[in-house]
Amino acid sequence: MDLYVLPVHRKDGQDIAGLVGLYAGDHFRRAARSRGDDHLIFLLTLVGNASLLKEPQDQLLNDLATVYYKTSGSVTAALRNVAETLNGQLLDLNLKNPGAGQPAVGFLSQIVNRSGQLYLAQSGPVHAFFITRGEVYHIHAPDLSGRGLGLAKTAPIRYDHTQLDPNDTLLISDKQYPNWEKDVLAGLYGQGPESMRRRVLSRNVRDMRAVLIQAKQGKGKVYLLALQAAPQPTGDDKQESTVPQPSSELDTDLASAAAQQEVQTPTKQPVDALTAAAVISAAVSKPKSSQGKSESTM
Repeated sequence: MDLYVLPVHRKDGQDIAGLVGLYAGDHFRRAARSRGDDHLIFLLTLVGNASLLKEPQDQLLNDLATVYYKTSGSVTAALRNVAETLNGQLLDLNLKNPGAGQPAVGFLSQIVNRSGQLYLAQSGPVHAFFITRGEVYHIHAPDLSGRGLGLAKTAPIRYDHTQLDPNDTLLISDKQYPNWEKDVLAGLYGQGPESMRRRVLSRNVRDMRAVLIQAKQGKGKVYLLALQAAPQPTGDDKQESTVPQPSSELDTDLASAAAQQEVQTPTKQPVDALTAAAVISAAVSKPKSSQGKSESTM
């Protein structure tokens, strides 16, 4: 399964290519044996005194990725280690600078794709929308994911897990924007990343930080797409001579692929009374043979 990662970034009414706080990694070198097939994506928002951190944010994200890939054991253990590492740095900063303005806080979304199994870890009151064929799941539970990293000795973290199918899309952000209603987002299923980006951007929103992550049948690569530019492979894929088409053509190619794959993509079983606090795995726990998504133990 390939992942196409597209930043959705607007500041002062202007669309901007790229997004500070976004990390998209593919096949980390010298990873722990259990991490070899994992694809990792971070979206990090730092507020308050976090600007006092010694490391630039890109280096901070690279260091956190190293923590993940060098942690052996389960996916959730590695995600927990990342959250605890960042929480410790921010908490130490806050303890050393008491009363110096707003405390340093981090809102962190971690996404892992392991052989078509999608893991999501949220720290802070962040939002995720999992857009599938026939359903949209809003994943937001601040009672479990906490107020953010850097405010307590233990890092707040909430996990979700589901199987990933072609055309499934994850929209993540630290906020929910006015046009992100379920009926609107449901209409995005099967569209190309650039078309989806235009639709999630509201003309009335002057500032937005979000990421679209779309799954497509492929060879297990991660592509970081730029605004109106050719997607750039990450990690080991940088050495390859071929890349997907520019985003305008990519939308056409992906829309065609979506139409061909639609009859093969299993429909997830709708769930009544799905609350914001319910995890993805609880919402789609039926096996594929029953037209739902299977769940494995984390």
